[in-house]
Amino acid sequence: MVITSLGNPRVKAATALSLRKHRDAAGGLFLLEGEPFVTRAAGAGFEVVELWHSGGAPRIAAKELIEATPAVLAKITGKDNPQAVVGVLRKRWASLPSARAPGLWLALDRPRDPGNLGTIIRTADAVAVAGVILIGEATDPFALECVRATSGSIAAVPLARCTEGAFVAWAIGREVIGTAGGASLDYREAKAGADVVVLMGSESDGLSAGLLAACSRVVCIPMWGGTESLNLAVAVGVMLYEVRRG
Repeated sequence: MVITSLGNPRVKAATALSLRKHRDAAGGLFLLEGEPFVTRAAGAGFEVVELWHSGGAPRIAAKELIEATPAVLAKITGKDNPQAVVGVLRKRWASLPSARAPGLWLALDRPRDPGNLGTIIRTADAVAVAGVILIGEATDPFALECVRATSGSIAAVPLARCTEGAFVAWAIGREVIGTAGGASLDYREAKAGADVVVLMGSESDGLSAGLLAACSRVVCIPMWGGTESLNLAVAVGVMLYEVRRG
């Protein structure tokens, strides 16, 4: 049976996942649009609870296949030209590794903008970070706006979350490079080892005093024009590529 009614209870439930309270109430579900992205997520081990499609069922393992009209998919996603495949997936969180974890890690202090966070996750995927750590009251990385901005990288980058205190405790003995506008060390002069955590502050407030104290080094990205700071996603990209370059 093809679902055609925008008032169908299944459609209403899927549409409600655009709001965080409904994602949480549904047991941690989120929407992922596009057959290639859902395929990648399924291959990475994400549980596909529902697979909505508008004809020609894709070859993706899912608990339930639901065929619907494009108008229904437009209602669910809030887009006039929706993808032909929309997955309802279960969120997956990583844990902070107990041992000293090798590789490049990214930690973000209270990121608030979902579009920025999605772009950051996409950049983290491109640089092959070991994981992204969200500290404190961060925006939900599984929000639809954020997921879209990742262009599928939501499935590839392990995401962890913790309090500031938990991060500070975890960071003991690790090389942590933080950023601050008033730092005297240029980011290009801060050569890092193979195992390092890049720590970036929130869009509005920067790093807290407690997180600054947890840094091995604090660097700045120079500003030659009139603006006081870079967009967080741009600053993260600059830092990750510089640290990866070594």
